[in-house]
Amino acid sequence: MRDTTMYYDRALDRWSVKYGGKDYGLHCGEPIDLILHGRPCPGRLERGESWYVIVGGVELGLRVREVYRIRI
Repeated sequence: MRDTTMYYDRALDRWSVKYGGKDYGLHCGEPIDLILHGRPCPGRLERGESWYVIVGGVELGLRVREVYRIRI
């Protein structure tokens, strides 16, 4: 597993990560660990009316102007 950042790519209309010098678009259902308060929290990326991450059964809305630390 590797820590990286997740950002919203408006051109692709999806969340993306930089990995090995390249950008990769993420898909619904993609397992990720969202780093919260320095700790990895297992979850999965989903999209309904907007993008969110489910962590511990809780839906956490993502803000497209934010960059999130994740582990993949």
